Amino acid sequence: MPDGPGRVRLPGFGGATWRAIALLRGGAEGPERALAAAVAAEPGGDLGAEAPAFLRGLRIDPALLEPARRIHLLEALRQDVRNALLAGASALIAAVEAGHEDSAAILRQDCAELEVRLARLDEAIADAWDAGVREAGA
Repeated sequence: MPDGPGRVRLPGFGGATWRAIALLRGGAEGPERALAAAVAAEPGGDLGAEAPAFLRGLRIDPALLEPARRIHLLEALRQDVRNALLAGASALIAAVEAGHEDSAAILRQDCAELEVRLARLDEAIADAWDAGVREAGA
């Protein structure tokens, strides 16, 4: 799908997109299907002709575009934090192996903080999904 105002580009599908795809594939109906279609539409459209049939031509309630983009934004933030955690964990291993205990202590704290941020983002994504389902049912 083309870029436009408010479009969030992800480096890959986030967990919410995979959840939306699973719901659509499984035949979900009602408000959850409506939100799943809104969440899966832009990333699914990026697949072009390679997209599975159930992702082509999804009808999206315009009222759900903002909740879907909120979910994508949170997913993008989650991916950034996850990448930072992976880089930090790698740096921690290198510091420990090199015997740099002061650096390792700092990196342990940084990784612990990133794990907390990751957990908070997971909660925020779940809350955004639930709010989107409520909006879809309104």
